[in-house]
Amino acid sequence: MPAKAWGRHSVKTRPKEDDQSMTSISSTGASFAASAAGMRPTVSVRSSATTAAAAPADPGTQVTLGQSTGSSVIYAKPQPVELGQFRLTRAWASQDRDDISTLMARNLGLGPSASLADRWRGLGGALLSRFAATPSDYQQTVAEYQAPTAADSVAGSADAQALDKSALSDVSVGAATVSLKIRTQSGQTVELRIATNDGSEAGSSSGLRVEVKSSGTLSQAESAAIAQLADGLDEALEGLGKPGKPQLELGKLMDFDRSVLSGLDLDIKNPKPSQPLSSFSLHVGADGRSVAMKGAAGELAVNLQSDAPVGASASQRQSALDQHLKRFDAAAQRGRADAALVDMFKSAFSQLHNAQAPAAPGAIVALSGLERSVQSLQSGLADFQASFSGDFENTNEFGAVTEIGRAEYQVDQKTTRQSRGREGESIAQVVTESLNAESKKARNRSMLDLQSGNYDLTKVQDSRTITTLIETAGKQVTGALRKTQERQMQTWDQLVEHRTQQHRETPGGRSFTEQLALR
Repeated sequence: MPAKAWGRHSVKTRPKEDDQSMTSISSTGASFAASAAGMRPTVSVRSSATTAAAAPADPGTQVTLGQSTGSSVIYAKPQPVELGQFRLTRAWASQDRDDISTLMARNLGLGPSASLADRWRGLGGALLSRFAATPSDYQQTVAEYQAPTAADSVAGSADAQALDKSALSDVSVGAATVSLKIRTQSGQTVELRIATNDGSEAGSSSGLRVEVKSSGTLSQAESAAIAQLADGLDEALEGLGKPGKPQLELGKLMDFDRSVLSGLDLDIKNPKPSQPLSSFSLHVGADGRSVAMKGAAGELAVNLQSDAPVGASASQRQSALDQHLKRFDAAAQRGRADAALVDMFKSAFSQLHNAQAPAAPGAIVALSGLERSVQSLQSGLADFQASFSGDFENTNEFGAVTEIGRAEYQVDQKTTRQSRGREGESIAQVVTESLNAESKKARNRSMLDLQSGNYDLTKVQDSRTITTLIETAGKQVTGALRKTQERQMQTWDQLVEHRTQQHRETPGGRSFTEQLALR
C-alpha cells in the first residue's frame, strides 16, 4: 500500500480589500496514489479542527477562511496532481465550524461504503439538541468530489467555485433522506431533515446535508420536550440504518410528553435498491399510530386507530399481544415467509401497541361496573390493521437456490357498538386473518430450474374470523359469546416439463362457538 505523505501547514494573515483580516492556510501535498483496489483518497480540504503531521513541503492547495459567520460557501481550489493520482476536494456551504459540522465531517470521512447508520450516527440527536438550546433555524452541507487531474486541471478561482457549487447542489441528487416533523400542542411545528449521498449515482455528489427549522417561537417546555427526543431519534436511525438487517427501535421516540407535543412523523426514503431499507414511515398522533416499511425482505404496515381502550389492564393487553404473536409465527411457518420480515412485523406490532399514551398527572380513570365487565370480555387492544408481504428463497448447502416463493398476510380488529335504546347495547369485536402463499421447490434439494418446468408447486390459502358478541341491558352484561371460523386449503402440484403429473388438495377448517363467563 502506498504510504500517505501529509504536508505541513503554514498560517499567515494578510489584509483584505475592505481592511478585514483573513486567515490563509496553505496545505502542501496530501495526495497519494490510488491503488487498483480503490483505496480512499486523501481529502485536500478538512474542517478547521483537523491537524496534520509535518512532512517535506511541496506546492499545495491554499484555502482562504473568512472571519464572518455567514452562510457563504468555503471554496477549495483543486490542486493539480501527478498522473495516476487523485485527490478529493471537500466544500462546505457554511463556514461555521460547530459540533454538527464536526459530526458531518466524521461521518462523511467513513467513505462511500459506510452504512446508513454510520452516515446518520449522532446527527439527528445533535440537531434536536442544538435547536432546543438555541431555537434558531440551522442548515449545513458538505460535499466531497474528485479534483481535476494534471491533464484536465481547471485554472482560476471562478472555475473552482463553480465546481464546489455544483458538488454542493448535487448532494441532494439520489440521496437517502430523513425527515422528522414534530407538532406541538400550541400549533407550532419543528422540521428536521438529513440527506446523505455516497456519490455512486450519475450526477450526484458524495456528501451530507442537514437542516432544522420551526414555524415559530417555542416555549421553554416545548424546547425541553424536543430535546428529550434526541436519544430516541438517534436510536431509531441507528436501528433502521443497519447494513444487514434493519431493526425497529421506536420506543424512546414515541415516548414523548403528550401534554406538550401533539405528535410526530418520521419518514425515510432511500433510492438505493441494493440496500435493506427502501422506505420507512412512523406516525404518532391523536388519531393513532402507524408504521410502514419497505426493503429487500418485503414490506409491512401496522396501523392503530387510537390508544388502547381506557381501563384495559397491561396484563390483558400483553396476553392479547402474545396470542397474536403466536398466530403470526404459525402463519409464517405455514406460508414459509421470510424470517427477517416476520421478525420486523412482530416488532412493529408490539412496539406500537405498547406505546400507550401516559395518563395525565393526577388523572383517575373511573369506569362503571358495566364498562369494566365489557372491557374484560374484549381483547384490550386498540382496533388495528396490519399486514406483511414479501418474496422468499431457500438454498442448499452449496448455496444454490432450491425454493422461491411469496407470502402475504393480513390481520385486523374492528369494534362496533350499536345502541338498542332502553334495551341496552350490542357490541361486536371482530378479528380477521388471511394468508396467501405460493412456493416453487426443486426436488431432491437440487438447484431450482423454472425453465425446465420440473418442480413442485405449493399454494396456501387460509382465513380465520373470531367474533366476540356482547349484549348489555341496564347496568349489566346479559350475554357474551365468541364465534370462531377457520378455513384452510393447501394444494400441491408435481410439475414435469410444465405439466401437472400429480395434484393433491388438503382442506381443513373448523367452526365453533364459546359462551364467555360474565364478570
